Amino acid sequence: MSFQRVLAVLACALSVGVAPAAWAEAAGGAAVQQQLEVLQTRMQQLEERLQATNEDLAVANTRVQAQEELLKNQTPDVAGGAADFFNRLEIGGWLSGSYWYNGNDPDNDNLFGANSGFTGCCNPFNPDANQFSFDQFWLEVEHPVDPENRAGFRFDIAYGKVAGLLPVGNTPNAGRAGGNNFYIAQAFVQYLADTALGDVLIKAGKFGTLLGLEVAQTTGNWNISRSNVYNRLQPIDHVGVLLSGNIDETWQWALGLVNNVFTTQATRTDGKAITGKVAWSGEKLSAALSGIWGQESGLATTTFPNFSAACIAAGLTADFSACDSGGNEDVHIGIIDIILQYAVNEALTLALNGDYVVLDADGADDPQAWGLAAYANYRWSDRFGTTLRVDLVKDDHDYFGMVAGQIARAGGGAAFVAPASGFLDPLHDSTIYSVTLTGDYSVTDNLLVRGEVRYDNAHIDNYTDDVFVTDGDRLVFGDNDQWLAGAEIVYTF
Repeated sequence: MSFQRVLAVLACALSVGVAPAAWAEAAGGAAVQQQLEVLQTRMQQLEERLQATNEDLAVANTRVQAQEELLKNQTPDVAGGAADFFNRLEIGGWLSGSYWYNGNDPDNDNLFGANSGFTGCCNPFNPDANQFSFDQFWLEVEHPVDPENRAGFRFDIAYGKVAGLLPVGNTPNAGRAGGNNFYIAQAFVQYLADTALGDVLIKAGKFGTLLGLEVAQTTGNWNISRSNVYNRLQPIDHVGVLLSGNIDETWQWALGLVNNVFTTQATRTDGKAITGKVAWSGEKLSAALSGIWGQESGLATTTFPNFSAACIAAGLTADFSACDSGGNEDVHIGIIDIILQYAVNEALTLALNGDYVVLDADGADDPQAWGLAAYANYRWSDRFGTTLRVDLVKDDHDYFGMVAGQIARAGGGAAFVAPASGFLDPLHDSTIYSVTLTGDYSVTDNLLVRGEVRYDNAHIDNYTDDVFVTDGDRLVFGDNDQWLAGAEIVYTF
């Protein structure tokens, strides 16, 4: 029986208590009257106890409700914070594979690195002839920043053939190295600072270069292979600190301090490089000017371009080790990069990427190079498109090291320390150009297939043009041109 019903019964009993007393008096039963009085006393005591119990229950219920409210208010702070972190986390990436056929039909013993040409001059990311290749598993993880969440990070990891080539970057050995490998492409902490100039994004760690239109990520390019401008003249990534921001809705800027020009984690010198960029974007036309200047370190046999040639030109033949170790502070490298893009209409986009590079060695003719890559991308439909690319690079004073490398290959290794050999003669300039046609088709929103035909040609003034693999010959390099056909499949997630 509930407390409410008990109280109701007691109330009824008390309300009729007078009638039994009168009845008892009329009957003259003193004993009965006394028993009724005892009963009434006990009922009063019971009523008081019930009231106290009800009050205790009310207090207990109040405490339980307070504890539930406390837990309710505290738990969402923890769970909600974790949920917000993971909700803001952006994860994506892709997997890609390819097959490349070399029209020069290299000997079966010379398939490794056959597509890349001498010193990895052309197509270093797709080096092996007549072979299937697992190119990229690329994973991107980022916690982006905004005015409400100003701290974040970015992490990119790659695995596959390209990842095995990226550690050496755009170097002579890039096309000759590599099997599958892991590579950290980007890993930086980012913070959106509120300054007098507006919001300024600060990155600290490893990040992609500001230079160039093409990137190592296959999904960031119109073509499968990269241009010679990218392969020969541009760095890929840096380690350091980078600041960037917007001047207004159309102008952007960036400024950074990094380790060297081409070397991300330098161990041979404490020289630094300064890099920067100014970009403008309109409704149809966009333009960007970027550059980098600093000391570079590394061995001539492993670091591109021909740094030892510059050291020799600077008169350091008596102390070649200083140059070899990157210890010559008088040798610097500078790159200026220009990008123009124009959307002619919804289907056709034109682009131009140009670079000028100089190796500054005091007291000598400075090796230098320049290059241009022109693109025409046409979207025939939402799923199908084609891209035509024409690129050309040219050097002066053997910046590419093509002649120096051939002399060394022929047994004239002493040429690296003997200017009398003549390989620094300005007549030994080289020119490399390529024409590339690529078609891409989106089978689904996530699945992309591409096919490509590419022609490369190289010429060295007053010297042999043996840059590419010879048709069906065991001689690895004996031709001045090559043509390649490739196919790629990419799944994006």
